[in-house]
Amino acid sequence: MDAVERWARGDGAGELRLMVTSNNSVATAFYQRLGYIFTGNTEPYPNDPALVEYEMVKYLRTLQDAGR
Repeated sequence: MDAVERWARGDGAGELRLMVTSNNSVATAFYQRLGYIFTGNTEPYPNDPALVEYEMVKYLRTLQDAGR
């Protein structure tokens, strides 16, 4: 994950987004420890309609960075 973040920053990305399945609390906790937060966006999980995918985002730039 560190390598992906370095690559994204080096490419000028302002954020990273991912989807995590509602029944995967281990992955959700992992991403939260890395600084990802829930966006509030969801969608049905295509492989199992009983599950939902939650979108998470990690912002790579601060407000000060955006103003430069």
